[in-house]
Amino acid sequence: MQAAFTWWSYHLHEFQIGGLRFGDVDLLTDDHFDNGSRVFDFGEVNLRDFWMGSSFRYLYDSGDGWLHTIMIEAFATEDKVPKFGRCLDGARARPPEDVGGTSGYERFL
Repeated sequence: MQAAFTWWSYHLHEFQIGGLRFGDVDLLTDDHFDNGSRVFDFGEVNLRDFWMGSSFRYLYDSGDGWLHTIMIEAFATEDKVPKFGRCLDGARARPPEDVGGTSGYERFL
């Protein structure tokens, strides 16, 4: 997901799937970021585990709160299995890294 959004994991991020939180367990259970709900290791989830039409939420940069709803519309057919995800379509679908929250993004645009 980070590669598809051209983000470099500078900020805390998590996936919210079916009411559960997936992310870096050590970081998300730190007293500063812990909201009391259990966090599961994000390495336990793969996009191939989803069906077309499935959706989940992706929170990047807890401070700025970039919350995205990701919907699996289709799976691309590849000759080789890609090593990284990529975004195939979308305009202004994500802010650049460290743009300064929604107000910074508005100025950027």
